[in-house]
Amino acid sequence: MVLTFDFNLQIFIINASLLCVAITIALYTLVSPKFEEILKRQGKQLEEAYNELRRINEAFSKKVEKRESDKKLLDALQLQSEKFEQYKKIPFHLGIGFLICGVLFSLSTIFPLIDIFFYDMFITAITVISPYFLIVGIIILLYIWFKVIFNIKDSLKENFEKILEKTDIELKKTKSLKKK
Repeated sequence: MVLTFDFNLQIFIINASLLCVAITIALYTLVSPKFEEILKRQGKQLEEAYNELRRINEAFSKKVEKRESDKKLLDALQLQSEKFEQYKKIPFHLGIGFLICGVLFSLSTIFPLIDIFFYDMFITAITVISPYFLIVGIIILLYIWFKVIFNIKDSLKENFEKILEKTDIELKKTKSLKKK
C-alpha cells in the first residue's frame, strides 16, 4: 500500500517550507553583519572565564600543596572549566543551526515534489515524514531566532552603555568648564 497525501496538503507543505527557507535566509542576512561583534563579546567572556579558571586553579593548587581538600573550590573549578569549554565553541545558532534549518526545510519541500511529479515511479512513503522535517525545522529556527534576538539585544545594550560612559565624561568636562 502506497501512502499519499492530499494534493492541497502537499502544496501547503511546499509553500510553508519555501517560506521558512526565505525566513531563514533573511534572518541569516540580518545577523551576519553582527557575527563579528557577537563573537568579540564571546571572546571577552572566554577571556574572563579563563582568568577566573586560572585564579581558581591557583587557589586549588595551593590547597593541594598543603594537602587540604576543599569541595567548594573543586566544584567551582569544575564549573568554571565547563564554562570555559562552552565559550571556546562557536554558538550553535550562529554556526550549524542555520544549515540544519535549511536542510530540513529543503527536504520538506523536495519530498512532496517527488510525490507530485513522480507519483507512479517511486514509493512515496517518505513523503509522510516531510511535515515532521518542517516542524523540527521551525522549532530550530525559533530557537535560533530567540538566541539571535538576545545576542543583538546584549550587543545594543553594550553599545548603549559605552555611549553613556562617553556622554558622562563629556558632561563632566562641560561642568568643569562652567566652574572655571
